[in-house]
Amino acid sequence: MTAQFFNNTTFEGPVVATRRYDELDHNWNWIAPAEGVNPRDFSVRWTASLKLPAAGDYRFELQRRRCDATSDVERYVITIEGAEPLKVETPCSARDAGESPAVVIHAADTKPRKLVVEYAHRSKDYAPVVTLAWQAPSQALLDQALAVAKPADVILAFVGLNAWLEGEEMPVAVPGFSGGDRTDIGLPTTQRRMLQALQATGKPVVVVLQTGSAVSLGDDGQKTRAILNAWYGGEQGGKAIADVISGKYNPAGRLPVTFYTAGEKLPDFADYSMRGRTYRYFSGTPEYPFGYGLSFTRFGYSDAKVEAPAVAAGAKQRVTIKVRNDGKAAGDEVVQLYISPERRDAPLRSLKGFERIHLAPGEERTVAFDLVPRDLAFADANGVMRIVPGTYKVWVGGGQPGTVAPGQATAFQVTGELTLDP
Repeated sequence: MTAQFFNNTTFEGPVVATRRYDELDHNWNWIAPAEGVNPRDFSVRWTASLKLPAAGDYRFELQRRRCDATSDVERYVITIEGAEPLKVETPCSARDAGESPAVVIHAADTKPRKLVVEYAHRSKDYAPVVTLAWQAPSQALLDQALAVAKPADVILAFVGLNAWLEGEEMPVAVPGFSGGDRTDIGLPTTQRRMLQALQATGKPVVVVLQTGSAVSLGDDGQKTRAILNAWYGGEQGGKAIADVISGKYNPAGRLPVTFYTAGEKLPDFADYSMRGRTYRYFSGTPEYPFGYGLSFTRFGYSDAKVEAPAVAAGAKQRVTIKVRNDGKAAGDEVVQLYISPERRDAPLRSLKGFERIHLAPGEERTVAFDLVPRDLAFADANGVMRIVPGTYKVWVGGGQPGTVAPGQATAFQVTGELTLDP
């Protein structure tokens, strides 16, 4: 794409700068788009030759991070050969109208078409942020993916969501999403189709999942050789992914949320009771539990002990365990301690401590956790934090009790009762 910049919002006068871009996806953040351009008051015209991968219906739109109601000027025009130009005077009016305005064309062939995008911006408060997004026929994209995968020995499938789909109060209305909220925790349908087609090639498939929230992969995830949850990695995300996949770095990340199965019956979103949700109260079998994570090595646990078989309410308790690297690669283990008190008004389990340790192959280390009164106190029906007498089960391992994570259980008694200050 060739960009021509003007130091006004009317595309008048001399062109103050010309740049070439591979794509239209910019957040200039008050940095001049090009030398000599005023980032607070300018216009730009991008011109390109659009080559479509296949015949079919295409949708093009300009996406903005915010509507910039206080901007003096914020408008754009998208012109594609063979379609009526799309003119938007303010992104705010476009957002209020519901679905983002777009240019929709039906291409009977793949001949190149001229594309022109004109954008004008004037604001003292908001930086220019603009992206040209387009939606191609899903079958055309799937055919491209299969063509790329055909000569490969191993397939890396990058799937997931992005910040345009999930967020807060966003003008999004597509299957699985509503206003930035998610109505379906499964992978979008077109991506599931792609995963299934890639797996049908018979080649090993490794999934790299990029998302800001839990995404269920279902049976498609079970058929993959590995899943790397990369979240949204930022500037160094690509390097980090490459380091893990190549084996240069031995991962030790643990899930900070529960990944439920796609068909899981969860409580209504408006039900503010915690019963049946989060790792503390969920009694079902999640797709991947809170605290889950694998490594290129394996770890063993032994000799779990409590310092005293019984303690008075308000006293401290020490828990120790031995952790050994039983694999052939050095790596980090995240040792997690969970408490499960035998009382009706308490969570099923609660994470009360964790420690990340590095072990060489064959190395063993004793890890200790000191439980303080607050760790043994749980809120009663009135919200009062209380320690009550009874048995307190302890699990120390590489994840939650009752999952595939290695670990050991122990327990101790608490005598007496204590109410803690708020």
